[in-house]
Amino acid sequence: MQEPSIHNVIHLLKEHFEYPYKGSGALRLHVIAIHSLCTTLLPGTKRYADKRIAPLDHSNMPSDIVILDKAGKCFEVFEVKYTKPITVNAVNSAYRKIKNMSIVRYTILTTCKPECINAEKINSRIELIAQKYSCEIFIDNTYSLIAHWLRAVSDSRLFLDKYAETLCSELDSSNIKTEHLQVWAELRKTL
Repeated sequence: MQEPSIHNVIHLLKEHFEYPYKGSGALRLHVIAIHSLCTTLLPGTKRYADKRIAPLDHSNMPSDIVILDKAGKCFEVFEVKYTKPITVNAVNSAYRKIKNMSIVRYTILTTCKPECINAEKINSRIELIAQKYSCEIFIDNTYSLIAHWLRAVSDSRLFLDKYAETLCSELDSSNIKTEHLQVWAELRKTL
């Protein structure tokens, strides 16, 4: 079986995320996809050699996806927004989380187009936070990040399998329903 192209994987994810579900839980799919990608890619990356990814069911963490250092402290985080453009308020929210922690990178992702509302003010705030707290804040599009990171995965099927596995493990614990699994199984057959 041939490895699916990155383009096809992104298309499949968009279909899964944007499917007209009857119940709730679809917003969580983006978080699960990014978490699955981190779980697939980061263990083989030198920067993350002594790091671990917090489970998705964490309760006292500052964001959706958290990478911990060997002491169990927040090292890097990902916040996933769905159809929300990034505003100064999103950066200020990140600032409130960063100022009491030693987070090195804070990534805010959105499914909106990569443009920001009031980009000049956002960039100014990001620079101030970097200078004051030594924390880089990145703003990116969810699909762009997935596409770029998939280039570093040896086979996109590893990510697809991890995504399916994580969906199953999240069933009922985080608003993921049987409907989400069924839709994913049907979509996966199209590859």
